[in-house]
Amino acid sequence: MRLGVKGTALFALCLSALLGCGSSPGAGDPPCTAIGSPAAISLDISPETAPAISAATPPPTGQLTACWGGECRTAQLDLRAATSAGATTCVDENCSAQMTPTGGLAGFVELPDLPKDTPVAVTLALGGAEHRVEVVPRATFPNGPECGEGGPQARLTLNQGGLSAG
Repeated sequence: MRLGVKGTALFALCLSALLGCGSSPGAGDPPCTAIGSPAAISLDISPETAPAISAATPPPTGQLTACWGGECRTAQLDLRAATSAGATTCVDENCSAQMTPTGGLAGFVELPDLPKDTPVAVTLALGGAEHRVEVVPRATFPNGPECGEGGPQARLTLNQGGLSAG
């Protein structure tokens, strides 16, 4: 039996449909969602340090300057109340947790061209003081390494001991 171009294409389509019967989409593949992770620097301010920041600059804002490769980028840092997950409750297979304030503050600054695995000098101007630290942004994998790499990110912590990476 000889199939023409149309017949071959139709046969291939039917065969692929038949082979796909009974299997779920992406069976065996990891579930990769459209969630992303932008290139960014985040800041966590401890509950002990937050009251002084809030009192000095209502509403709490600051300025973050990141320098690498001989150039600097400056962005406004808006702070919000930091939260953490409270007790988890489950009904059948559905679980949830209510977010509760920690007493700290948190901020996030997107820097689209933030380099990966390269030292970045950061200056944080906040509450009438300047804090400096060097960080090395690392790759992020919001859906796991098998789903591809997101933007590099670095995390800063400000507490009574000062500004630190991590």
